[in-house]
Amino acid sequence: MQFQLDQLTEWGARADLPVPALLAGYFRAMAGRFTGSGHRRACLAGKLATELAAGHEGFRDQLAEDLAGWRERIAELVRTGQDRGEVRADQPAGPLADAVLALVQRASVVALASRDDSSLASVGTAIELLVAG
Repeated sequence: MQFQLDQLTEWGARADLPVPALLAGYFRAMAGRFTGSGHRRACLAGKLATELAAGHEGFRDQLAEDLAGWRERIAELVRTGQDRGEVRADQPAGPLADAVLALVQRASVVALASRDDSSLASVGTAIELLVAG
């Protein structure tokens, strides 16, 4: 998961993009890495959650902690975008971050199972539309 957090930090530092575009760009960069690897370099959080989280409490607790940190980093960017007037203000940053994270995680699971990369392109657009102000 550290790679995803590093990518989010890198994209979050880009002052040349509004927050909706940088969140979508962040996702598209990760999706490009995933498809470029032949669908092998997916986020382990999503892959392992579907296998281990239901039956292994220790793993589930660690995963929940890691995902909470990831969600909070997304929420920080959303709040920044809200302060700038780039991100919708009719919803709190937390629920928007939850939705972005859910889209990111589920997109890789669906693409991993289907090998249909068009769903990845759709999610990049959906993230932008979801948070745009």
